[in-house]
Amino acid sequence: MESPQKKAASMDGSKTPHLPPVTVAKKTPRPDVVREVNEWVLVTAGIFVFSFGLAYALVLFHVPCSQEAVMNALGIGMLCCVALQAAAAVLALRLQCRRRWVRRALPYLALALTSGGHCFYAALARLFLVADPGDLFFRICSTVGIFVYAAGDIISFLALLLSREE
Repeated sequence: MESPQKKAASMDGSKTPHLPPVTVAKKTPRPDVVREVNEWVLVTAGIFVFSFGLAYALVLFHVPCSQEAVMNALGIGMLCCVALQAAAAVLALRLQCRRRWVRRALPYLALALTSGGHCFYAALARLFLVADPGDLFFRICSTVGIFVYAAGDIISFLALLLSREE
C-alpha cells in the first residue's frame, strides 16, 4: 500500500512528496507616528483658537493696563505659532515626497512650533494668575493644561525620535 504522499509524487513524475504550503507570519503594521504627531499638533492648534475666541468673547480677564501690552504681544505670538504649526502639520500630512528628510522635517517643525505656542500659553497663564490671584478654578485648569501640553510634546518628540520609517 502506498502512502498518499508517495501516490501524489508518482502522479506528477517527481520523487519529492508534496508539502503543505508554507505560511509566513505577517508583520503587524506599525502605527504611523508622523500622522499621530501631526494630529496632536492640529488638536492643540484647534484648542488654542477655541480658547482664545472664548476668552475674548466672554471678557473674563480684566488685566491692568500696564500688563495689557504684554498680554497682547504674547497672544499675537501664540496665534502666529498656531497658524504656522497648523500649516506645517497639514503640509506634513498631505505632501507626498520621496525624500525621507522632507517627510521627517515637517513633523519636527510642526512640533517645535507647537512647543513654542505652549510656552506662550504658559506665559499668558502666569500673567493672568498674577492679575487675578484668587481665581482658583483658572489656576487649576491652567496648571493641568500646562502639564498635559508638556507631556504631549515630550511624548510626541520621543515618538518621532524613536520611530523608524520603513
